[in-house]
Amino acid sequence: MESYCGIHVKEGSVTRLACPDTSCRATQPPPVLRRLLADEGYARWESLALRRTLDTMPDVAYCPRCNAACVAAGDDTQCPA
Repeated sequence: MESYCGIHVKEGSVTRLACPDTSCRATQPPPVLRRLLADEGYARWESLALRRTLDTMPDVAYCPRCNAACVAAGDDTQCPA
Protein backbone atom coordinates (compact mmCIF):
# COMPACT_ATOMS: atom_id res chain seq x y z
CA MET A 1 0.00 0.00 0.00
CA GLU A 2 2.93 2.34 0.69
CA SER A 3 4.28 1.77 -2.82
CA TYR A 4 0.82 2.25 -4.35
CA CYS A 5 0.34 5.61 -2.62
CA GLY A 6 3.92 6.71 -3.19
CA ILE A 7 3.72 6.07 -6.93
CA HIS A 8 0.49 8.05 -7.32
CA VAL A 9 1.85 10.98 -5.34
CA LYS A 10 5.11 10.94 -7.30
CA GLU A 11 3.21 10.92 -10.60
CA GLY A 12 0.79 13.59 -9.39
CA SER A 13 -2.30 11.42 -9.77
CA VAL A 14 -3.74 12.12 -6.33
CA THR A 15 -7.30 11.56 -7.55
CA ARG A 16 -6.48 7.87 -7.91
CA LEU A 17 -5.56 7.43 -4.26
CA ALA A 18 -8.59 5.32 -3.44
CA CYS A 19 -9.06 2.05 -1.66
CA PRO A 20 -7.55 -0.66 -3.88
CA ASP A 21 -10.51 -2.96 -3.20
CA THR A 22 -12.62 -2.82 -6.38
CA SER A 23 -15.85 -3.05 -4.40
CA CYS A 24 -14.94 -0.07 -2.18
CA ARG A 25 -13.05 2.70 -4.03
CA ALA A 26 -13.43 5.19 -1.14
CA THR A 27 -10.76 7.89 -1.04
CA GLN A 28 -7.92 7.43 1.41
CA PRO A 29 -8.29 9.77 4.40
CA PRO A 30 -5.37 12.10 5.25
CA PRO A 31 -4.42 10.28 8.51
CA VAL A 32 -3.96 7.03 6.57
CA LEU A 33 -1.86 8.79 3.92
CA ARG A 34 0.28 10.43 6.62
CA ARG A 35 1.14 6.97 7.96
CA LEU A 36 1.79 5.50 4.51
CA LEU A 37 3.82 8.30 2.93
CA ALA A 38 7.17 9.71 3.98
CA ASP A 39 7.19 13.35 5.08
CA GLU A 40 8.12 14.60 1.60
CA GLY A 41 5.45 12.46 -0.02
CA TYR A 42 2.76 13.64 2.35
CA ALA A 43 3.75 17.28 1.82
CA ARG A 44 3.57 16.75 -1.96
CA TRP A 45 0.15 15.08 -1.60
CA GLU A 46 -1.11 18.04 0.45
CA SER A 47 0.18 20.48 -2.14
CA LEU A 48 -1.36 18.57 -5.05
CA ALA A 49 -4.69 18.12 -3.25
CA LEU A 50 -4.83 21.83 -2.40
CA ARG A 51 -3.99 22.80 -5.97
CA ARG A 52 -6.69 20.47 -7.31
CA THR A 53 -9.25 21.98 -4.94
CA LEU A 54 -8.27 25.54 -5.84
CA ASP A 55 -8.50 24.69 -9.55
CA THR A 56 -12.20 23.85 -9.09
CA MET A 57 -12.96 27.29 -7.61
CA PRO A 58 -13.98 29.83 -10.25
CA ASP A 59 -12.88 32.85 -8.17
CA VAL A 60 -9.26 31.72 -7.78
CA ALA A 61 -6.56 33.03 -10.10
CA TYR A 62 -2.82 32.39 -10.07
CA CYS A 63 -0.19 35.13 -10.06
CA PRO A 64 1.77 35.02 -13.34
CA ARG A 65 4.98 36.00 -11.51
CA CYS A 66 5.09 33.73 -8.46
CA ASN A 67 2.21 31.29 -9.17
CA ALA A 68 0.55 32.06 -5.81
CA ALA A 69 -3.21 31.50 -5.55
CA CYS A 70 -5.22 34.72 -5.34
CA VAL A 71 -8.92 35.37 -4.83
CA ALA A 72 -10.22 37.17 -7.89
CA ALA A 73 -12.67 39.98 -7.28
CA GLY A 74 -13.78 40.83 -10.79
CA ASP A 75 -10.89 42.39 -12.69
CA ASP A 76 -9.14 43.40 -9.46
CA THR A 77 -6.89 40.62 -8.21
CA GLN A 78 -3.95 41.26 -5.92
CA CYS A 79 -1.15 38.79 -5.22
CA PRO A 80 -0.52 38.20 -1.50
CA ALA A 81 3.23 38.01 -2.16
